[in-house]
Amino acid sequence: MNEWWYDSKRLILDHVGLSTNAAHVILGLALFLCLAWVLSSRPWSPVLALGVVAGVQCFNETLDAIDWIAWTGQANWAEALRDTAYTLALPVALTLIRGAGRARKTTLETESLQHG
Repeated sequence: MNEWWYDSKRLILDHVGLSTNAAHVILGLALFLCLAWVLSSRPWSPVLALGVVAGVQCFNETLDAIDWIAWTGQANWAEALRDTAYTLALPVALTLIRGAGRARKTTLETESLQHG
């Protein structure tokens, strides 16, 4: 069985005093910010970082689903969706904010060139 995944996460969370929801928010944001910084030379760095965070979260939920199926015979989809929402909420918001900022900058630059 794959219980080592769930048990090791639970041990760490108990040790640092975080709820699973808080851990999803904090770890999702931390991974996103680190990746966006490392990839900052690329124009689409927030989108790439968001994609990696989403991939890591899907992998995490796949391992969680394997545990739930072993324990109960079925995956806990409600928890998986909730965990995914917590993990991706801030990275998605930051990606959208960054995209809106880039679009505004491009628009202002274009207008400046046209009115010269």
